This record gives sequence, C-alpha cells and structure tokens, in this order.
Amino acid sequence: ISDISTISSGISKKQHLLFETGKYEKSLSFVTLKTVIHLFDLTMEFISFHDILPKIAEKETGFVTISNDVNIPDGEYAFMDVHCADKTCDCRRVFITVLQVHPDYNPRHIATISYGWEPLAFYRAWSGEMSNDMVKEFKGPCLDTFQKQSPFAQHFLTFFKNMISTDVAYVNRLKKHYKLFKWKTGMKLPKDMPFDPTMLCPCGSEAKYKFCCGRKPNK
Repeated sequence: ISDISTISSGISKKQHLLFETGKYEKSLSFVTLKTVIHLFDLTMEFISFHDILPKIAEKETGFVTISNDVNIPDGEYAFMDVHCADKTCDCRRVFITVLQVHPDYNPRHIATISYGWEPLAFYRAWSGEMSNDMVKEFKGPCLDTFQKQSPFAQHFLTFFKNMISTDVAYVNRLKKHYKLFKWKTGMKLPKDMPFDPTMLCPCGSEAKYKFCCGRKPNK
C-alpha cells in the first residue's frame, strides 16, 4: 500500500481525509479503554477521551467505512483517542485505538497507534533516559509495542500516517482533545499551550466549556 487512495476502494475521498464524525455507535457507549504502561521508573495510565468527555466524543470520534478491500475486512472502524491521565505529565501524545464496530456485536480491537505531534527534540528532552530509538517510537506514529495488534494493524497505521500528513483539521482535533482532557483531569496547561476554558463547549450545548463538559467534580 503506497498511498491513502489505495487503502480501500470503498472509502470516499471525503472519508479518506476527514473521517466521518457524528456516527457514534451505541456499541461504543460501554467501552472502557484503560492502559497502564511501566517504563523505567514511570507508571503511565491512559484513559479514552470518551470515558472523560463522552458528549464531545459523540460528536467528534472519527469513523471510516471500508468495503471491497482485499487487505481489510468490510465494516465500520472507529478511531478512538486515548490520553495520559497523569495530571503532572505533559507528554503531548495520544494512543489511537482502532476498533471495528457493529451494532450487534462488541467492538473488535484492530490496532493501537502511538502518536506525538511535537518535534522529536521535545520528546528527547521530555524522556530523559530513553534511547534515540525509543524516543522515535514514543513520538511515532507507530504501532505501540506494549499493545496487542491484529493482522490488519499495519494497514491502519499506513492509513493513519497519510491522514496526519494530509488532514490538518484532524491533527488539530487531536491536539484540542489533549487540552480538553488534560484540563478536565486537573493538569495546569503550560504557557506554550494556550487554552481558554470559557470557550463554547464543543458538545454543542452553547454553554462555556468550564461550566459544561469541562466541569470538574467537587473536591
């Protein structure tokens, strides 16, 4: 597979570049995605965006419909972003968990992709003890070595690489989700990551984010 147009003959050009949103399957409503990774003296817990901000996820989770492809089974595939839950950690990366979804069956895990959007130098400085090869893997995009991968995972990694190289809106959505998630879970966002919690909530309520989906539980 050399480019995004050959991933599937059944995906339209719009779906190639933007996914589809607003197709939040009921079969995803009970999915809990949580991962704990131990690396050197670090313990990193990752939780899905839709577990923390479900109303926004309903509108902005990306889907791809694939049909008549020789490499990938027909079906609907959700690209769910999973974020680091440590409020002291500014890792600026995300796991993309690809799930095949069907209204009559539980979602099937297809791939977990690691992706960081900052320059490599950021992750080299952030990681400290990691080797250059590990830093490159940490930044990605790559198939995460800590997670099980299906036989179709490499095809979805190729698709994802083409997505982030052609669709600026999708990359910006991932960055936005990172800030929404981190603010909601209690991290003080750094100055080089501007964020206004009084913006209109992306869920569409027309209320301010900090008083809507971003409302924090009472201590």
